[in-house]
Amino acid sequence: EGSTFLTTGGFTDITHSYGIGDTMRANIASVPTGAWMVVVLSYWPTENATAPAGWTTLVARKTTNTMQTSIFAKIKQSGDADNQDFQAAGTNGINNTNGAFLWGRNGAAVSSWTLGEFGDRANNATPTTALTPTLTTTAANSLVLSIATERTNADEANYVSLTGATPWAWVPQPMGVLAKNQTITVGYNEQAAVGQSQAMTVTYPNSMNTNATAVQIAIPPAN
Repeated sequence: EGSTFLTTGGFTDITHSYGIGDTMRANIASVPTGAWMVVVLSYWPTENATAPAGWTTLVARKTTNTMQTSIFAKIKQSGDADNQDFQAAGTNGINNTNGAFLWGRNGAAVSSWTLGEFGDRANNATPTTALTPTLTTTAANSLVLSIATERTNADEANYVSLTGATPWAWVPQPMGVLAKNQTITVGYNEQAAVGQSQAMTVTYPNSMNTNATAVQIAIPPAN
C-alpha cells in the first residue's frame, strides 16, 4: 500500500462443492473501503452466474467447451455487507464450482477495469498447448491481473508453467469428486506505461486436453 502501483492485497479460496440452490460466498469484512475486489468463478453448469447488487460483470459467462468462466469486480463501499454471495445458477444437479476472491488497494479507489481478449485452448489440443493473452492499458501504473481457468481431472500441484506474471493465487480443483474439476490460477504484473501489457504464458500440463482459457484484466489507478 502506498506505492505507485495498485497493490495486490489479499486472496481467498472460496472453493465449494456446489449443489442446487447453494452459493459461493466471499467474505469482504477485512477488505478496506476503496479497495478493488475481483471474484473469479470457474464452473460446469451453463446458466449465467449472478453476483450480488453493486458488482460489475466483467465476464457474464465465457464458455470454453464444457467449462464456464465468470468474472465480477467491485469497489468496497462503506456499509457493504460482510458476506457477498455469488450464484453459478443451475438445476441439473452437477453445479460444481471453484472460486477465487481477490482484492488490493492503494491511496485512491479504482473506478474502472480494462478486459483483454481471451485465449482459449482448443478442444483436444495437446497438454502443452500454451496461451499468451495480452491487453492494451490506457493508463500508466496499471496493475494487470493474469487469470487462467481450466477443467481437468488431473491431480495438479501447481501451475509451474505460468510465466510472464508473478504467480499469486493458485486454486487447485478439489480432489475426490470428479465433477469438481475446475482450477483457477492468477498472476500479476505492474504496467508502468500505457501500451501492450507483458504477456502471461500459460502452458497447461495436464492430461485432459480440453477446456481451458486465459485473460488479462488491467486495473488503472484512479488518478
